[in-house]
Amino acid sequence: MSEIGGHAEIPSYCKSAPLAEIRKHAHVPPGRYVGTPPQENDGEAFEQKTALATTQWRQQQAEARRLDEAIEANLVRLGFGRSTVLP
Repeated sequence: MSEIGGHAEIPSYCKSAPLAEIRKHAHVPPGRYVGTPPQENDGEAFEQKTALATTQWRQQQAEARRLDEAIEANLVRLGFGRSTVLP
């Protein structure tokens, strides 16, 4: 973390950018200047992380479908099926 002009610069949070630098990049959104924090290597390979994330996502999708079906069944039981038209 560095400090410029009394403002602390924190990667991925805030940065003081001179107006000339902002003009040079045609006033693009501020994310360009803020940047991202340094990434630490946790020793897990990208392929392993991706495989785990994919498995978790598929499990979450299956759970979402199950919950959607349960909600729909409850709505039908209460008289609010898909064909119910509200005034």
